[in-house]
This record gives sequence, structure tokens and C-alpha cells, in this order.
Amino acid sequence: MSIAVAINIFVAIMLLGFTVWLIALYFALRIGRCSENPEWGAQGEGGFGRNIGETICDASKEDLLERIPKILRRQSLGILNSLFKVDEISEKELWVSRYGPLMCNLPIALYFSKVHFSFEQISPKQTRVRYIIDQTEVMKRIRQVAMLILFFIGLPTMIGVGLLVWYLVIPAENAAVRGQVFQTFQIVHAIWVPFLFIGIAASANRVTKGFIERVLMVASDSELSVETFGLIAMGRQQFR
Repeated sequence: MSIAVAINIFVAIMLLGFTVWLIALYFALRIGRCSENPEWGAQGEGGFGRNIGETICDASKEDLLERIPKILRRQSLGILNSLFKVDEISEKELWVSRYGPLMCNLPIALYFSKVHFSFEQISPKQTRVRYIIDQTEVMKRIRQVAMLILFFIGLPTMIGVGLLVWYLVIPAENAAVRGQVFQTFQIVHAIWVPFLFIGIAASANRVTKGFIERVLMVASDSELSVETFGLIAMGRQQFR
């Protein structure tokens, strides 16, 4: 392999590596950012670490206000090492906090701190429920880890490997040694890791929303037992 070919291969690999690093940086900076634009509420709703949504429940708001706390308390028996507590309740709103560990020993569906429910009666047997899931602390920690890996592991590794290959491999007189320029691909071991945490954040955002949706689904059905919901929720988490 000639020096010119080795240089071209090296430049191509490094450009690809820095492109992937920049992509990881872009998505890491978006961790915790809500892509939706809510038209209701105030106080920064829909901002960083806030997962929003709404659904129509086949129940009155009075029934929902009574059933939702009971369902969440069923999730607080120690099995999930967490505790739900009603912070405030009114005729149209419900604030619930989750205590216990932030992430450790918890299914990803419980990666949140608080949930705010807002109820709007649209018919005698139907209620529009809007909710805001507060994932601020979780998303902040995940983003910090991703950024630390990007700047203190990924970037130094790419620069270090690049310098070693540039000064030790490419100028070598032995063509076989210059062929080791493909070892530049080793930078992949440092730049894929942030995508792991980016994926965890995306999954936590999606699965947490699914958990709250299931709570509302059970609260809408007076015949669906709380025990059944507990088994369903735990079973789904085990197989994700």
C-alpha cells in the first residue's frame, strides 16, 4: 500500500468518525427535549424533560380522580421499589409524585418524578385527560453521561488514535505496516457508547408514556381490576 492510498483511507475513516461523533452530539443535546408543542397549560410545560400527551377516557372525571390514585398505589407495594403519592388534587387536576430511586433497580417505564393530570369532561361518560410527565432529573443525568463520554472519551480517543496512525503507521517504510491504517476503525469503540444513552432516553420517553396510558386505560374501565393491571405492567416491562 502506497503512502498516498494510506492517507486517503485514513482521511476517509477519520471524516466518517467525526461525522458520527457530530451526529451523536446532536442527539445527545436533544435528550429531554420535547418535540411536541402543547397548546394548554403554563409554567414551561412541554419544555426540557416534560413528556406530554392526552387521551379520551370512558369515565367521568370524578371516577378518574378516585381510581388513578388507587391504581398508582397498587404499584407502590415494594415490588418496583418505588412509591407514588398524591401531592394535590382538585376538581379538574391531579398531581402525583414518585419517590424512591431515580433509575436504579427500576423498570424504564418509571423513569420519572412527577405526573400532572388535567381533566376535561366532554360528555357524561367521557373525559379528556391531558398529562405532563416530569422526567427532568432523569433526562438531565442521562444527557450529562452522554456528553461526558462524547467529550472525555470519544473525542480524545479519535484524536489519539488519529495521531498515532498519522505519525507511526502512514510514514512507515514497510507497506505491510502502512496497511494497518485500517486500525483507525478502532475509534468506533469510543463513539458508539453515547448512542446507548441516547437510546435509553428515547426508550424511557416512550415507555413511560405507555405506562401512564395504561394507568388511564385501567382507570377508564370500572370492571378491570387493579391487580390485573399490576400483572400486565410488570409482565410487559420484563419482556421489553
